[in-house]
Amino acid sequence: MRTILVSFFVFLTVLASTYFAYQEWMKNQDYFDFSNVQTLSETSKIQSISAPQGKRLVPQGAILGINDVDEIYYTYFVDVEEGKNLDVTVSRAFFEKNEIIYEDTYGLLDFDINLEIISDSQVRVSVTVSLNMPDTQELAEMIYGSHASFQLHFAQID
Repeated sequence: MRTILVSFFVFLTVLASTYFAYQEWMKNQDYFDFSNVQTLSETSKIQSISAPQGKRLVPQGAILGINDVDEIYYTYFVDVEEGKNLDVTVSRAFFEKNEIIYEDTYGLLDFDINLEIISDSQVRVSVTVSLNMPDTQELAEMIYGSHASFQLHFAQID
């Protein structure tokens, strides 16, 4: 009887740890399945910029510490109608700090967007986000401790 109880608790522990490990892994994935473009001629998505778990986004050219990254990658899979092309643009980028929103009018956030046609009806959109070095102390204080977000605009064109 004791062997059965020990085996049962070991099984429950393995099951629970697998579940929590999977949840942590899913939380750290930066692949987003964004497939409602097919039903709309154009749409947009607001994306909060988040570095991988335990990492911190720092400006390009800064000395990288142990937990620093200077680029963050996002991948979206977008369904498109056959015969149409996909146009992806960043329509808005902003920083939020202390519940105040600062539009990125200084070009601090830099976006590199690549489109890869997977099939006649699906496109993989890869977005690389980096942070440019601020020119002034005021801009540096604005981005320090803030949360950055951007809005992607997806449009199907003929």
